[in-house]
Amino acid sequence: EYSGALPGLPTSYAALIRIKKSSSSSLYGSKTRPRYSNPSLGTLSVSSPSWRGASAQHYYSPINLYHSSDAFKQDESVDYGPVFLQEPDDIIFPTDSDEKKVALNCEARGNPVPNYRWLRNGTEIDLESDYRYSLIDGTFIISNPSEAKDSGHYQCLAANTFGSVLSREAILQFACE
Repeated sequence: EYSGALPGLPTSYAALIRIKKSSSSSLYGSKTRPRYSNPSLGTLSVSSPSWRGASAQHYYSPINLYHSSDAFKQDESVDYGPVFLQEPDDIIFPTDSDEKKVALNCEARGNPVPNYRWLRNGTEIDLESDYRYSLIDGTFIISNPSEAKDSGHYQCLAANTFGSVLSREAILQFACE
């Protein structure tokens, strides 16, 4: 048995070819079976003498050589406004918790990459106004959360030059366990 990958391509995008020497097809004899060659890295030629000299040029790419989830990703050369991948969920934070942080998650896709802002009770949060606030990617983190200062309705705003989207409201509440 012979196995090989197309030269010059990363392994994740290479096509695997397996040929068993003992196998034969009733449709193709060894002289009529199509011949494969790789004259350059840009094309793959398929030719067969029994097909009246017909020859086909096939351009290979990661999509037509190897089926992967990358084939379904949005083309990043196309500009588009933000679309949520994840919106924040309601949180009930136990007041007697050993945990010292609350994280409200938000993630959006867009091109260019979206910027994030957060609102509490309809008012934009100034991240510089309180040392307890931080923003990592789209996730809003409150260190040492306080019921008096932090309970309320939160929304994530993702924006780029092509638009903006406002998430559903997520309610942050505090309760005893």
